[in-house]
Amino acid sequence: MNGDFISSSKGISSPNNVFGISYSNKGTEIAIVGRKGVIKFLTGVHTTKRTIDSHYGKIGQNGKKLTFLCVVYMNDDPIVGCASGEIYRFKAGHCVQIIQAHGRNDCILSLYYSSFDNTLISGGRDSLVKTWDSTLQPVGVPIDISEDLDGDGKADSGTINSQVISVQHAKNRVLLSTKGGDIYLANLSSNPRENHSLIRIAFSHPFGILYGLSIHPIRDEFATCSDDKTIRLWSLRSHEQVNIRVLPSSGRAVSYNYSGDVIAIGMYDGSVGLMEANSVQLKVYQTLNGTTAPISVLAFSHDNNFLSIGSDDGNIYLYNSTDKKKYQKLAVCRGHDSRITSIDYSSNLQYIQSNEINGSVIWWDFNGNLVKNMSALRDLKFSSLTSLYSWGMQGIWSDTQNCPSCCLAIPDLQSIIVGDDCGQVKLFHYPSISKDSIFQSYIGHSSTIQSIKITNNRRYIITIGGFDRTIIIWKHSLQLMNESEPDDVILPKNLDYKIYDKEIPPLTVRSKKQESICHNISIENFISNDSSDLLLPKTTYNVQWKASILEPSLYKPPSSSICESTDVDLELCWIHGHRSFDSRNNIYYSGSGAIVYTSGLIPIIYNYNNNVQKFLSGSHMDEITTLTCHPNGHIFASGDIGLKPTICIWDSVTMKILNRFQGIHKFGIAHLAFSKKGNYLASIGQDSNNTLILHDWVKGLDIVQIPTSKNKIFSLAFMSFNNTQYTSNSKVDITYPDDIFITVGINHMKFYWINGQNVQIQNGVWEREAPELILCVASASPNVCVTGSASGTLLIWKNFKVENNVFNDISITKDAYPHTSAISCIHPIEGNVISLSNDSQLNLFNHVKEVYNKLCKFIVGDLNGIFSVWVLYEKLLSNTERKLSLICMKSFNMSTLSPKSFNSTIKSINERDGMIVIGTKGGEIYEVCESNIHFINQELTVSSFTKSMTVSKADTTIITQRLISNHFVGEVWGLAIHPFLSIFFTSGDDRTLRCWNLVDNYMICYINLPEKCRSIDINPLDATVIALGFNNGDVWIISLPNILNPRRLPSTIVDKNLKGDEIIISDSMAKSPNAQFTTDKYVIPKGSTQWIQVMKFSFDGSYLVVGSHDNKIYIYDIIDNVKFNYKLVATCVGHSTAITSMDIGVFLSSPIIKSTNTNFCNDPLQNEIIISKITETKSIIEKLNEQTNEIDQIER
Repeated sequence: MNGDFISSSKGISSPNNVFGISYSNKGTEIAIVGRKGVIKFLTGVHTTKRTIDSHYGKIGQNGKKLTFLCVVYMNDDPIVGCASGEIYRFKAGHCVQIIQAHGRNDCILSLYYSSFDNTLISGGRDSLVKTWDSTLQPVGVPIDISEDLDGDGKADSGTINSQVISVQHAKNRVLLSTKGGDIYLANLSSNPRENHSLIRIAFSHPFGILYGLSIHPIRDEFATCSDDKTIRLWSLRSHEQVNIRVLPSSGRAVSYNYSGDVIAIGMYDGSVGLMEANSVQLKVYQTLNGTTAPISVLAFSHDNNFLSIGSDDGNIYLYNSTDKKKYQKLAVCRGHDSRITSIDYSSNLQYIQSNEINGSVIWWDFNGNLVKNMSALRDLKFSSLTSLYSWGMQGIWSDTQNCPSCCLAIPDLQSIIVGDDCGQVKLFHYPSISKDSIFQSYIGHSSTIQSIKITNNRRYIITIGGFDRTIIIWKHSLQLMNESEPDDVILPKNLDYKIYDKEIPPLTVRSKKQESICHNISIENFISNDSSDLLLPKTTYNVQWKASILEPSLYKPPSSSICESTDVDLELCWIHGHRSFDSRNNIYYSGSGAIVYTSGLIPIIYNYNNNVQKFLSGSHMDEITTLTCHPNGHIFASGDIGLKPTICIWDSVTMKILNRFQGIHKFGIAHLAFSKKGNYLASIGQDSNNTLILHDWVKGLDIVQIPTSKNKIFSLAFMSFNNTQYTSNSKVDITYPDDIFITVGINHMKFYWINGQNVQIQNGVWEREAPELILCVASASPNVCVTGSASGTLLIWKNFKVENNVFNDISITKDAYPHTSAISCIHPIEGNVISLSNDSQLNLFNHVKEVYNKLCKFIVGDLNGIFSVWVLYEKLLSNTERKLSLICMKSFNMSTLSPKSFNSTIKSINERDGMIVIGTKGGEIYEVCESNIHFINQELTVSSFTKSMTVSKADTTIITQRLISNHFVGEVWGLAIHPFLSIFFTSGDDRTLRCWNLVDNYMICYINLPEKCRSIDINPLDATVIALGFNNGDVWIISLPNILNPRRLPSTIVDKNLKGDEIIISDSMAKSPNAQFTTDKYVIPKGSTQWIQVMKFSFDGSYLVVGSHDNKIYIYDIIDNVKFNYKLVATCVGHSTAITSMDIGVFLSSPIIKSTNTNFCNDPLQNEIIISKITETKSIIEKLNEQTNEIDQIER
């Protein structure tokens, strides 16, 4: 079932159409039928042959070349239904039996063979469903869909077209559908002579376009009309059709009045009928004939005194009423040029707003006069807002999205519901006034959405599709939190929730091309095969730039063999950095001691001792956002983000993928966790319900699927099972299952476990604690877990209840508690839980190291970079009373480490065999040995447990290693490779310039900058000079002669003392007193005020060319490179958007610059290539000779 192409064959030659196709019961043959008695058999389809053998069937002398409409296999014989009402039976390619199954002019439209009782079911244009045995003899009583026992001239079944177009049989039931768009279930009696019972289970408009929709203002009811010449009333509760009336012409618009007792129906012939909504017959009591053009929109005023009729002739016909039932013509509004699409009344009933399909909006008074003074209407409020072209709807229009076809604004809910011409339903914020506003998108229709309405209680939204004739009811939920959770969200007053909202990566909106690349398929197949493509913005690529390029005069096309291959292969060598800006708990030790983390799409296994990275390439096609480790330490699971996110389970030793789950979640994987035994994997998606799925990852099965909460889930973990030993005689009084998994979030603490075929869910009991935002959870002891909150509180949970608040349990001052900011991660270390009494005297941790190593511990990190190690113990309050508590034994601040972290917020912690790896928000990974972290109090006793934090601080000198470093804020823009040293430079939005070693793969040094640095280039003449382009338009020239000296020997070409040190600019605002290295800077004369995206030195180092986002190119003459003497000599003007790339010619009498701008895919008029000539100031050949001589001297 992998979707591979197997074989193919020609069908029936044109102009004959294929009307039916069927597989034989054995799967070895296919029969297809069409016009003029053509039946074709494809044989050997079960083989792997690329071409299928085929032959035509022979009718013989008894048959006729009639149109064959359907075919099915009965046992091994093809059975064909004919337009003449006959059934033909074939055997071995020849017609062997013919019977008259239905009327002579009543074609057979459907056939079905039931292997359960070896019978054939046929349905025809005569509205009959008949049953036949294996010899094609009739069985039982036919089902007549058109039967009219009450003599009212209508079928008792209620269908308006009773021709049977589809049948299926299962035991004693027949499922059938009619051409009238209805689906029926017929229950057959066991007695062949008894009548059947018929139940209609689905209703629809059968053909044409579905145009009209209106919702009853009081009852749970709505009305629709379409080209099938019917108006239908539907129940919102039972979802059934409750009434129907046939119209004299196609229905184009329908509207209830605001009291719900009148329905106005507008038709194709221009007439409007007013119906009694409460009558069973939907009696028409008045007809309005104001036009002969089709009616497009109807609107009652909210006091029912006015009725406006919009027509395809561009006019609006106003009617008024004195009794709110019968209406007389009041005026005609003439001014539109095309079909009216919407009509809205002002709240004061003085004005009318209308739209036409061509995009104009006009305001009228109730005398039909056009209102010209629009400024007087700017604060006007309307009783309804359905106009696509109003001030609050500006943001629903976009060059990259599908065109809106209808809308409904709800100002009091600050919402706009929009339907577009591709069937998408979008939800915008009202008002939407900025271009390309953010929206939520929903898919259900396959064609243009004709109308959108909302019920009076705001609970349901109804949309109708035009050509798909589909009515979809959407539940409109205003609830922000899960009903099972408390409504009072308690967060600290000074807490910025946005900080934690970014902890779960959002789905990045991609173009169709980007998404197809992520799924490794062609864009054509992606668009045609994946309906989720409708979620993606349209991207149009232009080729106008091709008009600016010319083929070289001496160009010789290569041979075809060269074009089809390349001699260049790329091998992934090294990846700097890891994802930390929006992910937590994504760094682990493997069982072999390697460090496992992710960057981009690739899981990385880093062996620090050998300085070697291994990569699991091809495991993901989207950015990896979460990672978890199996208890054996060798197996890992990673999850990515995207429309069809993937969970990949893989082995870090063999580097093989063990299993994969794709598309089971929506929009991304937020969290992953293995069970403590490793047999289960739990995952949480980023859909609206944050759905949790428990997988049997070995068998590839999904065991349970549970919605967790409407709010974000911030952590997922499994509870430890009963393998931990207590040194006391305490016993657990309740038997719990082994695999309890936990989710935490805003006021959210839930426990789940499998109970037979059901899932048991237990909300955490907060006892005396106020519910709050929980960010992380970990368990290292049976039925016990520890949570960290956004306020910095550590809570101990036992048996689903809060056992202890560690902050309140420590009898010390508030300043002594180490964590004053949000707890971002907790790592559990399983071990023994000791029981201690107040009269015991133990010199526990300093002198009995082996006991300490066997204890149950929790390693905690917070937002301020505070690292701490806590020991779980059981406090004996009395002979019968016990209480779990935590003691903080070790602590330090990440900001005190050397080398210093760029952002010391702790995002990940993991421990194995006494080594601890720490990931920070600064993009670094540090490693520290736990034995190097000093105890807070080295003479701890039980009596001093509660006072241990008040003693003097331990020595803060901690030996650490920074294994990985990276840019950590925003985007990385600048990249420059040194012309002959094995180093390169990068810069980005984190306002740092970094120098990297290409051989040993580490950061040599960095410079803190005052602004975002967007571009870098190195002067090829003096390779110690670097140009930096900034976000504010500044261009700096810096020199690093102490670090990069091209005249040194290769072994000492880069200063070996530099190991990630900071280089201080001599006049920088933030100087470091410990700086060992400094450099000077020079700000060249400013040409641009907008950010610099590209810079290049000329090949001889005599010019610096700067491309800016002000659409200009600035050319600087380097008069004196030693003294940093730069002069602006020219400005190139001609691009219409930002400069993205430049190339400088080499062996010309004057250097030539070729540049391109940024808008290469959206605006066909903004896609140029411009060639500029630099004024010649120096002899290019002379400078080339100088540079060649200098290089020769260096080599000698």
